[in-house]
Amino acid sequence: MLASRHLALLIPALVVACASASEVERPPVTVTASTNPTDLRLGDTARVVIDLVNVSNEVVWIGPAGCNYDFVIANAAGAVFHPAEQIYCTLALLAPVELSPGETYQIQAFTTGRVIAQGSQAEPSMLEPGTYSIRAVLAVLRGQEDHIQVKSSPSTITFRAN
Repeated sequence: MLASRHLALLIPALVVACASASEVERPPVTVTASTNPTDLRLGDTARVVIDLVNVSNEVVWIGPAGCNYDFVIANAAGAVFHPAEQIYCTLALLAPVELSPGETYQIQAFTTGRVIAQGSQAEPSMLEPGTYSIRAVLAVLRGQEDHIQVKSSPSTITFRAN
């Protein structure tokens, strides 16, 4: 009897704790990325559109997750590349964009297949012909928190030989 009474008191507390944990884990913004065209020759330009929506009930700030790049490109083996056209690590870093609750923001970027491998200091090079995934990767700050990295679902792009 005593055990069932303690269990009856514990269950509502667990439900509240689980609900609170899921709210904390929910990213404050939704991010989608699309490419157009999705099938092109290396060197041609693919437009990358990244749409963000602040789904939280507080102001957030959006910024690049690295040296001012908004998306990454990955091959089927999982190797990650940064679009060379987007990398500029200078003292003139991009300022974060403020988004109010419910507000949307769109980033328009591009790639030609000219990339730098993640973690590399090498000169940019062209990707090998093939199919790749493009994923938006951005940093979000809300309140006094550290940055939260948010990613979109991957968008597929195929680069063909010239």
